[in-house]
Amino acid sequence: MPFMPILVYTSRAFITADFREMSSDEFKERYLAPLDKALRESNLSDDYLSKKYRYPFGDAIHVE
Repeated sequence: MPFMPILVYTSRAFITADFREMSSDEFKERYLAPLDKALRESNLSDDYLSKKYRYPFGDAIHVE
């Protein structure tokens, strides 16, 4: 299962972001950008974080 490390990384990132109440911009910079860069530099043929997948919007601090 070559995608298991990606799934674990993403799951932990979501949990950490929710726990710290990170903004969506901070989440993109800290977690999604490094993951996207690693995927782009790897030998994987698909673009897993392409623009067809929307990033989360909103600010977690202002969620009720």
